[in-house]
Parts: sequence; structure tokens; C-alpha cells
Amino acid sequence: MLDDHYARLILQEFQALIYRLLRQYSVSPYHSDYPDLVQELRIKLCQIAQDFDGQPLQNADDRYRFIAFASKGLTWKLLNLFKQAVPETPCSSLDLDAFSSELPAQNLGQASLLLGHYTAQARELLNQREFILYLALIQGELSPQEMMDLLEIKRSAFYEMKQRIAHKLAPIYQEIKDPPD
Repeated sequence: MLDDHYARLILQEFQALIYRLLRQYSVSPYHSDYPDLVQELRIKLCQIAQDFDGQPLQNADDRYRFIAFASKGLTWKLLNLFKQAVPETPCSSLDLDAFSSELPAQNLGQASLLLGHYTAQARELLNQREFILYLALIQGELSPQEMMDLLEIKRSAFYEMKQRIAHKLAPIYQEIKDPPD
């Protein structure tokens, strides 16, 4: 078992490994789970230091080996934490099956027909690449990076295309917002 003083020295000396790893895996400090991930990785770093067979604070060769050993162990711990995390569902996606028990059958059928109607209107207004992006956006299953890879475009082109889609579909959106009776 590590004593408190040694654990503090290990954390003070090697805590940068944790932040580098989180940055490497694109976990922003503004992410909701960031403090929890940092805490879990600190605990893991202390466990790794306890299991290590050298003196990383005193011997330069052991320090080098410990950094490699800790980097691998922390990476595996972070990947396991990612696997355990519950994926967040985007607010923009609408899964009609999830609400089927709450909606009367008549309203569910009507909502499905309206969704099909507005998708057909969007198909008429958008070109093929814009329509592919539109479908990916309303389904909400792909991340923005996956959508960019699918369309083979850069980030700036992705956001410009989203703006063009929003501009072209503005009349439809107004109709959805204020449906005719």
C-alpha cells in the first residue's frame, strides 16, 4: 500500500500523463465526465505506482520505464471507462418507437406520415450530398466526424453545408412550426 506522501509525490510528478492522455483522446475539460475521468485515472496511476518494481522518483532509468508502463496502464483504464460510459443521445434525433407507448396510435401514424412528407419535400429542395447529410442529421446516429468522413469533406465545408441545408429548408421548418389546420 502506498503511503500518502509517496502517492502525492507520484501524482505531482506524473499527473501530466493523465492530462496528456485525455487530450490525446479528445476529452475536453468542459466534458461532463472530465473530473470523474481524471479522478479514476489518478487512482489508477497510484495503483500502477504500487505495482511498479522500481523507484521512478529516484532513478532515471526507472522513471523512463515507469512513464511507459503508466502510459499503457492509463490508456487501457481510459478505454475501459469509455466502454462503460452510457452513450449520450442527441436531442435533435427523434425516435418514434421510443414514444410509441406514450402516443395514441392515431398520433403516431400521423407523425410518421408527416415525417415522410417533410423528408420528401427536403429531397426535392436539396441536392444529393445535402440530402445524405440531412438524413444523417435527423437520424442522429453518426457523429459529426463520421458524417464528414462519409461525405469526404472538411469541417468548414461540413458546417457550410449544414447552413445551406437550414437555409433551403427554412420554409419547411416554418410549416412544421406553424402547421396548417
